[in-house]
Amino acid sequence: MYIIGSNYTGSRKGKCSLYVLSVTGWISFLKYLDGLEKDRAIAAELIGKTYTPIIDKKYQWSVWEMPKGKDGKLDHHKAMG
Repeated sequence: MYIIGSNYTGSRKGKCSLYVLSVTGWISFLKYLDGLEKDRAIAAELIGKTYTPIIDKKYQWSVWEMPKGKDGKLDHHKAMG
């Protein structure tokens, strides 16, 4: 496999590095969106408006990054499963 601008040859090490890079990038993006959503919700609240998040609740960073049970504590089974 050839990726433009790289010397990637398809080695296992190269595949792992690209995978880690892509996952890290995606996680960083989701974390950024979470902060943006919180900022927009606060701004809307300050002017008396309602904010509708752009990301469904089940996909929000705060939900899947540290899943919580009904008691509000970390749900270890969801986190590890």
